[in-house]
Amino acid sequence: MERSYVPIVLLLFVVGGLYLYQSGYLFHNESGSVVAFQKLIEGEKAPIEARVNYRIKTPDELALLWNSLGMKDQPPSIDFTKNEVAAVFAGLAPNRGYDIGVIRVVDSRNTRTFLIELERPEPACGHNGETVSPFELIVLPRTTLRLTHTDQPITVSCP
Repeated sequence: MERSYVPIVLLLFVVGGLYLYQSGYLFHNESGSVVAFQKLIEGEKAPIEARVNYRIKTPDELALLWNSLGMKDQPPSIDFTKNEVAAVFAGLAPNRGYDIGVIRVVDSRNTRTFLIELERPEPACGHNGETVSPFELIVLPRTTLRLTHTDQPITVSCP
């Protein structure tokens, strides 16, 4: 009696594909629960020249970052027992028209994923010599999940 393994292999591919799709491994879809967040501040003159993200868990960490951004007022009061701050920095860019922003945050079983939009002007815009370093800080519920991010570059019209 000869057995055909083709139906079993096809079933494994279908089940595996569904798992990968639901897990977000295909098409950069994040499955899980969407996390609400609030924009705290944004700007384009950060003293940070590299594309980097920071997680701020204490008032002291926020005060240090706030001062490094050149803010003259005090940082807002945040309940760090319930919340944390995420800071995203685009790095040094050659001219205006570059920007960065968190557009979605999703918690899955083991990770909190930030979908970050990186705007850049179309190549025909050229460079005007006015460098910028865009950034954004957001407040969101505190978590113990591992943080990860996906950058989504988009091209925008000349400023």
